Order: sequence, then C-alpha cells, then structure tokens
Amino acid sequence: MKKSRLLSAVVDTNLFVSGLILKRGSPYEIVEALRRGDFTLVISEPIYTEYTQVLSRPRFAEQYALTQEEVADF
Repeated sequence: MKKSRLLSAVVDTNLFVSGLILKRGSPYEIVEALRRGDFTLVISEPIYTEYTQVLSRPRFAEQYALTQEEVADF
C-alpha cells in the first residue's frame, strides 16, 4: 500500500492575505485547503513577519475591520 504524502507549499503574501480577507476566489480556496489540512504551510520568519506586517496595516484594519487579535490568529 502506498503512503500518500501531504503537500507542502509556500503561499505568497498577497495570495494569503487576499484569501483571508476576501472570502472568495482561488486565494480563499487555498486558505480553506490549508485550514482543512490539505497541505502544510512552509513558512520562514521573514515570511511570517511580512504576513503580520501586511495584515497590521491601518488600511486593512479599517477596510476589513481586522483587530490585532485577529491578525495574531491568522
């Protein structure tokens, strides 16, 4: 019997952020696949920092009503 391997992926910041805030389209489907455990997100400290910096921008917080707690959860 063959073992299936879980996919690993690096997700571009723009794609990841779009999927988190827009709730539609391909970016959203990628985020949902991650939440279901369909693949493992590969992330480095610089990428993590970029994700949090982008999500913490006042424009995103205001436009999408993101709290600091929600940003931390993402």
